[in-house]
Amino acid sequence: MKKYFFSLLILTCLFGACSTESVSPPQNEGSKEIHFDDYFTGKVFFDLPDFLDAERENFLKGVLPVEKTVVLNGASETQTLDSLDWELELGEFYKSDINKPSLMDKYAVREITFDTIGVRAVTYDAKEGEDVAVRQMDILFSEEKATSVTIVKETKNMLNEGQKRLSYSRNGYEIKNIRSSLGGTTDTLEIKSMFKI
Repeated sequence: MKKYFFSLLILTCLFGACSTESVSPPQNEGSKEIHFDDYFTGKVFFDLPDFLDAERENFLKGVLPVEKTVVLNGASETQTLDSLDWELELGEFYKSDINKPSLMDKYAVREITFDTIGVRAVTYDAKEGEDVAVRQMDILFSEEKATSVTIVKETKNMLNEGQKRLSYSRNGYEIKNIRSSLGGTTDTLEIKSMFKI
């Protein structure tokens, strides 16, 4: 099942990455350029907080206002934000960092490279039996720069279990949280913020 999901993810990302409407971030004076090797050199895994910090520094000023939609169990509300608290809005992404020595042996790493179009994908899969919240992380690189991240998290306790799917790209970010209780009720919360490009 994971193989099919990964193949579908790569195909979806490739179509997005190869689109003629792909967007490059505005380059401000003193902006932080990070390339493929910078994400991994001297690190255990992909440095997600470093990537997000660089995105904020290079990109955020050029995408406001942001259109944010929240859907709770089917009821939706949309608002336009003239400012964005980056750490708060993307807090769940920052909390999903797996670049820690204690997690070094918890994940299997896969990498696929498409040299002809300058795209590569790196995937971290939690090994079977490992008690970690982040079950999968996919990072897509175009021209040696990270362009999107997708994360699947799972939680389970005596009262309920849940799954979170997080995705970030230059177009915006999405968080989908599905939580099911032992009593049979299911709540779904979706947050989708689109950058004004």
